[in-house]
Amino acid sequence: MKRLVAVFAVAVITAAIIGCPKPEIRDQQGQMDTPQHHVEMGDRFAHKGDWKAAHREYGLALGLDPKYMPAQIREAVYYAQAGDAKNADEMQSKAWDNAGSKDLKFEYWVYMIQYHRFMGGDKWIKRCEEDFKKAEELKAGDERTFFFMGLAYKDAMMFSQSEGMFKKVIEINGKLREDANAEWQFVQKIVRARPGTVAGAKIALVKQITKADVAALFVEEMHLPELWQKRGIKKWEAPAFQTPGEAGRAQQGPAMPNDIADHPLRSDIEAVIQLGIRGLEVAPDGNFYPNKTVTRAEYAVMLEDIMIKVLNEPGLATRYTGEANSAFHDMRTDHWAYNASVVVSSRQVMPSDLEGNFKPNDTVAGVDALLVIRQLMDYLKIG
Repeated sequence: MKRLVAVFAVAVITAAIIGCPKPEIRDQQGQMDTPQHHVEMGDRFAHKGDWKAAHREYGLALGLDPKYMPAQIREAVYYAQAGDAKNADEMQSKAWDNAGSKDLKFEYWVYMIQYHRFMGGDKWIKRCEEDFKKAEELKAGDERTFFFMGLAYKDAMMFSQSEGMFKKVIEINGKLREDANAEWQFVQKIVRARPGTVAGAKIALVKQITKADVAALFVEEMHLPELWQKRGIKKWEAPAFQTPGEAGRAQQGPAMPNDIADHPLRSDIEAVIQLGIRGLEVAPDGNFYPNKTVTRAEYAVMLEDIMIKVLNEPGLATRYTGEANSAFHDMRTDHWAYNASVVVSSRQVMPSDLEGNFKPNDTVAGVDALLVIRQLMDYLKIG
């Protein structure tokens, strides 16, 4: 029994050691092999989103000095964004223990904004705000403090506050000015897009919208089911040729897809399928493919179909078909989405770029999809 207890104790200790990554202690190699240099390199990688490379650099810094606090707090952020709460908490605790000076305490609180942003949980944005205040009390006006808080507010969908933080960074005119300006312009687009629901605000932040995202925007931001009912627009119609069994099922409405049962936007998808919008139908194999990304050409077709139904102008579907010359430099007139692309671009709902390209194969960012919806609603005089 004593042997079993001893073996068990050794196993527990070994597991604890393995579960807690520790940098390999090493000797300095060359003048540039310093903790400060590796932290600077790690910051560059982290800023680009290359967290694996950043983690490697912070580990090299800690290999030279295991108590180097700037590397420890950044490692805490690394583990937080990776979803490793245990190691994130342990590393930030070590960082606090080694934050002896005022400058190091400032460094700690600045990166705690990022730490809580990635850790999430209840009231995480409140914790970020508390970190921000403590950092400002120790050293007012550092661009990182405002930049990190701007990112936190953006993630929290507090866009006006985020806009203000990025503007502060631009005014400081430091190393983060260009990045802050890009973020500021992005947040301004979201503010202009005026998301009216939580779903709309979340979708505004995504880089590429999916079919499920479009369904949510049409149902929750445009309120298309209510509009269909108000205008008396026909919903989904059964195919012209059906077997007796299919005809019976058609009376109950369209069959729901096989692949949306556990999807968080299932209700929106089911609602939009009932509307019979072209491009948002159930595929012949019985699936909806909710996570498929949507291209500009596909989005144009969906928007065109909404315009046809709301305006009751079926002629729009072929108005520009067979044109001799294309309205775009990058689309032929026989392209399957050419007519739809001209319909939405000529009405400034979804315009081409300044060079006259429609870019049909490009994906659509969430904020751009939302802006297009606002322009469509203005054009249709709804909302």
